[in-house]
Parts: sequence; C-alpha cells; structure tokens
Amino acid sequence: MSAPPLRTPPQGTPASAPPARLPRTTVLRVFLRSLFLQASWNPKGMQNLGLAYAVYPALERLYPPGPLREAAVRRHLVFFNTHPYVAAAIVGGVVNHEQKIARGEETPDRVVGFKAALMGPLAALGDGFFWLSLKPAVGGLCAAMVPLLGVWAVALFLVLYNLVHLLLRIRLYWLGLSLGDRLVEAVARVNLPAKGARLR
Repeated sequence: MSAPPLRTPPQGTPASAPPARLPRTTVLRVFLRSLFLQASWNPKGMQNLGLAYAVYPALERLYPPGPLREAAVRRHLVFFNTHPYVAAAIVGGVVNHEQKIARGEETPDRVVGFKAALMGPLAALGDGFFWLSLKPAVGGLCAAMVPLLGVWAVALFLVLYNLVHLLLRIRLYWLGLSLGDRLVEAVARVNLPAKGARLR
C-alpha cells in the first residue's frame, strides 16, 4: 500500500504556524535596531534599508526561510522617509501588522498602506516638536547655564535632550506595537504640537 501524497501548504501561507506572540528579546532587538534607522540612508529609498534592518528580527521569527520571508523583506525596501525619532511608532506598527499578515488575518498591502499614510504626517509632527521646539528650548536653557556650569552645560544639553527624545521613542514604539492602525488616535492624544508650542 503506497503512502498518501504529501499536502503542501496553500500559496501565501507559512509552512509552520507563526508564534502567537513575539518574544520580548525580539521586540527589544527591533527597537534597538530602529535607533540606526539612518545609518544606511540613501538617495533612492531614503530610510528604507534602515527600516528593513530594524524589523528583520521580527520577520525572521514570523516567516520561515524562503519566498515568504523574502517577500516580507522586499515590501519594506520600498521608499520610506520620516522623522527618525517618531519613526519608532511606524516601526512598532509594522511589526504589529506583520504579525497579523503571518497569521493570515491581513493582506500585505495593509502594512504598505500603513507606512505610506503615516510617514508624511509623522515627519511634520517630529520636525515641529524636536527640531523647532525641544532642541532650541533645551539649547537656550543650557546656554543660560554656561556661567554656572561652564563646559558642563554641553553635557547637560545632551542628557536633557536625549532623555526626552529616548523616552518619547520608547512610548511611540510601544504604541505602534500594541495598537497598529489605532496608533493615530494615541499619537493625537500625546498632542506634541501643543507641547512644542509651550516649549517655544
């Protein structure tokens, strides 16, 4: 009696089920890699290589080696450009969407549309808060401290500015990771424009 033929998984579905939840180490690796978003900036894709590098640990866990993983990487090699700090929200959202795609709950066009819709508005939000508000405010405060602190005012600037920017990055990443598309409402509640206006 011959053995029954092996059944191959349907096209577009992974051979083995993806993990129900990504390990914390993978979530942390993605965030740490997102800090290097602009390390491979290029004129054609802008931050696309940095984004693909950042989310790759998640893609590696969600998709088996082969066409599915390659397709997942390729959809993040298209043009991408936003403010490097608030990009953490998009990185988190991408991981959220990729988990749903791997489980068959969404189609890949959802994550592509998610990035395209948010990168412009979040770039404007980040530029207004970080470049036009936070940096001048902290710089002005530290410049006023020069008579008291001397050269240590530079160290104070680096500590204060990076403390705010890193805490906001962590929060935005977590919002994107946990909320996906609902990230927009959460970012609106953070109200960075009003905070920036007060700093100015």
